[in-house]
Amino acid sequence: MLRRGLTSIPTRSGEVEEGVKKRRVEPSELIGAKVADNRPGEEDELKIVEEKVRLPTHNGEEEMRKMAAHLMKGIYLRVEEEKAELVKGKAELDNKVARLKANLAKEGKQLEALKASQKVEINELTAETRKMYGRW
Repeated sequence: MLRRGLTSIPTRSGEVEEGVKKRRVEPSELIGAKVADNRPGEEDELKIVEEKVRLPTHNGEEEMRKMAAHLMKGIYLRVEEEKAELVKGKAELDNKVARLKANLAKEGKQLEALKASQKVEINELTAETRKMYGRW
């Protein structure tokens, strides 16, 4: 706090002094108390203040850790969900492949049966044609 001196100060004798300079006044001077330069508890108070500053910082770090853990858990769960969807999709595709293989095998058997019946029919027609027209 700055205390401004008057530009002219009356003295006890009634004379006026001029040119008083400004000077810095400590708060302890205003209340009349004396302050020890190196108090023994000053370092302890400093440590307490530092701890008070560290505590919110530590709490902030803890909050960040919790938030990061929560985000990682969410990511992990999403990956697990996608993995389960992929496994389900693979199972569905495997079922389709098995069904298609079964259908293909069935159609293959039907084609073999059709081929055999066509051979029989061709042979019968060939035999009938030979009877009608004789040997060629």
